[in-house]
Amino acid sequence: RDRDVTGVQTCALPISFEMFGGNVRGRILTVEEDRKIVQLWRFKHWPEGHYSHVTFTFEQTEEGTAVRVTQKGVPEE
Repeated sequence: RDRDVTGVQTCALPISFEMFGGNVRGRILTVEEDRKIVQLWRFKHWPEGHYSHVTFTFEQTEEGTAVRVTQKGVPEE
């Protein structure tokens, strides 16, 4: 990992992550600075090898920043 001139840590994508005590694992696929982050998520109880696509989009508004989260490919319970 490197740091760019702003001091923000950078790394090559895709990169794996884990959160919520290992209940969610995934990969960050793409990052469009100030616009969008695309990830794959896999919950522990989902069928083996199944991932959903999660997209975070960011839009500057007069009040601040609007964040939209969409998740596609969640398996039926």
